[in-house]
Amino acid sequence: MTTIGVSSGRIAWTEGAPTPSAVISNDGPPTLTYYWQQEGQRPWNTETVATGNYQSSQIAWTGSSVVMTAIDISNSNLCYWWAPLGNASISNHMQTVATGQIYSNPAIAWAGNAVVIIAETESGSPGLFYFWQAAGSDAPWTQVLVAEGNYIYPSIAFTGSYVVITALGLAGNLYYWWGAVGDPTIFNNIQTVATGDFGAPSIAATGGNTIVIAATDADSNLKCWSGAASPAPFSPASFNLQTVANGNYASPAIAYVGNPITGQAVVIAANDYNPNDVLTETGNFGNLYYWFQDDPNVPWVQVPVAGASEATGVYGDASIAWSGSDIIISAVRIGASPGLFYWWGPLGGQNISENIQLVPSV
Repeated sequence: MTTIGVSSGRIAWTEGAPTPSAVISNDGPPTLTYYWQQEGQRPWNTETVATGNYQSSQIAWTGSSVVMTAIDISNSNLCYWWAPLGNASISNHMQTVATGQIYSNPAIAWAGNAVVIIAETESGSPGLFYFWQAAGSDAPWTQVLVAEGNYIYPSIAFTGSYVVITALGLAGNLYYWWGAVGDPTIFNNIQTVATGDFGAPSIAATGGNTIVIAATDADSNLKCWSGAASPAPFSPASFNLQTVANGNYASPAIAYVGNPITGQAVVIAANDYNPNDVLTETGNFGNLYYWFQDDPNVPWVQVPVAGASEATGVYGDASIAWSGSDIIISAVRIGASPGLFYWWGPLGGQNISENIQLVPSV
């Protein structure tokens, strides 16, 4: 995506901030930034996080600070930044989380009283590690081995009791781990969710001791697994598997909606694609949708978000979150009119496609 100066954004909601806002990270280059605005209100504010070539940025909210992670392309170090929402000093609040390996595909989450960051390593002794640091601490990051060997595309969340992680093995099998923050034996809590050739997964906690995982299967059908965060005893049947949508889909992102007024729901954003499409170098961008389910006994409902066209381009790399009143989504468009875009609307509202904004890009 660097050919158009826009990289995939990741979105979060800053609940409890003086001005609760959507925040979206953007790799650049040549500048790592995040954008923020109160829901649907222009303009977008831009905060410069770092100058240089960074990739795979991820963003989260702790309740008092925006926290970000990204990979420094120049040395493959895993980096971290934090600051209150809209505080320009974020560029001064940088820490190197880990060095000495080729790190990639990081993910970040807030774990109640600590920040947790997971990444895969590709050199030396390949493995999957997560790092944690207590809230408000300048102490060194603590490294926790999740799994030795080649695991890719990790995703991380927190249930209120457990750090929960999903990732793929090189053969495409889908795996899951859980443990308390800092538990050095989390590598023992590995479970095979499903075998097959799956795409990059996304995990979310749904309240209590339950989690949901979204991924595409070998035929690019969109799947969702749900179950206990700490299954004991465990078998693949411990997870409830549902087909969200059949067809050619890519890059799902999952989130949980919990609100005493609207009820509870799981939401998944993803794009479809034409495997024979030559419009893009990746071939896996297309129309953008999200799906929701507020009762596990009823079918998933699809909501169109944005349509692909030769005149504008195709969508991908979606991210989704809940603002407390609306679904918020970010995605990248490549093609004739590229950019980073944002949508918002009530859960299940069919007019979310009309609430579209171009987010400033560097």
